[in-house]
Amino acid sequence: METQLKSTNIIIVYLDIKYEFIDSNVLRSLMGPQKEFGSNLLEQANFKQLVLPQSKKIIAITPDRKVVVEDASGEKPERSKLITEYLDTALKAVGPAATQPVAYGFNYSIVVNDVENGPNKQRVLETFNLAESLKNFKTKGVGLRITYEPQDEDTLDYKKRFDLRLESNPLKESQYIVNFNAHYYELSKGMLPVNNLLSKQYNKDWKHLVDLTSSLFKKNE
Repeated sequence: METQLKSTNIIIVYLDIKYEFIDSNVLRSLMGPQKEFGSNLLEQANFKQLVLPQSKKIIAITPDRKVVVEDASGEKPERSKLITEYLDTALKAVGPAATQPVAYGFNYSIVVNDVENGPNKQRVLETFNLAESLKNFKTKGVGLRITYEPQDEDTLDYKKRFDLRLESNPLKESQYIVNFNAHYYELSKGMLPVNNLLSKQYNKDWKHLVDLTSSLFKKNE
């Protein structure tokens, strides 16, 4: 079995964004002094999108009060500057134009190659404590979606849940696509964690996904 990270992103949802007060020049600073080749900043009344094709990053401030920072470089979270550089710049651009974050989350998309028989059914049942009546469910040729809460966090600062989706690739029998979301909501302090804590959460949730995927697709011995 071989896994490959395809893309990740972080999404922050605000109570409100005053789009006319967003500082576009701060976003442009990511283009570099000579402007990264092919980069482009699209601006509309309630939408801004910065595309950086060389670094494979996209920053979007969307009409539904979200700041989205995407990374399609395949760089692992432990080495990524997604938060410390790109999200940090996006938040500076938004600045006081945004009021009170209400939720945030990380999304990861990976490809699992060289899979013979799909996820290990028994491990899926045991890992998520699913009913025994589901023991005959199919894991090959269909999608599987499971939402659950982490068991290793005890905090009053936020609530958290995970959403896992497994889908076999109809064009490649031995390949699975795994999409994973870590969702933080009901932020008790009404603010985002500082960047170093966000980076730790981003990396921790990634490691959870790596361990989970390894377990679910492991062959029976």
